[in-house]
Amino acid sequence: MNSEWQYHDEVPKSGNRLALLSLSEIEQYKRILVNFLKKKNVTTNYPESFNIHCTESDIDEIIMQLNNFDISVNSNGLSNINCELNKCFTDQGWRDIRKRLSQAKKRKQINHLVLSKALLKKLNEIRIEKKFDSIEQLLEDWIDEERVD
Repeated sequence: MNSEWQYHDEVPKSGNRLALLSLSEIEQYKRILVNFLKKKNVTTNYPESFNIHCTESDIDEIIMQLNNFDISVNSNGLSNINCELNKCFTDQGWRDIRKRLSQAKKRKQINHLVLSKALLKKLNEIRIEKKFDSIEQLLEDWIDEERVD
């Protein structure tokens, strides 16, 4: 499969075509995609983003492939991931995901927060308990949960 999105609806006559993930993007964006897909009842909460035939087990398969993906070992794994993403997401759903990924890239401009040691310790405890790699991931997850509610 190539790196271009295979449209489910009509192919737009103007504007940028949708693109699947590239090798350079996969490592950068896989955490964001996994966090989005891990949300409870993601296909129910975002029905406009997923094709009718996409099941929770399909989502679990994508999450597993993303988590196990290693550029140095398996470069054709990206093709499998892109194929699964193309099958599960609607055109508008993938457009929304690409928008989220682009916004995350822009947010990578780091700002420094001043936190007390006690608060930092509590955040680290919660991070470990919820199995996040960083406090930033924990905070992003909380923000995303607040937006869903």
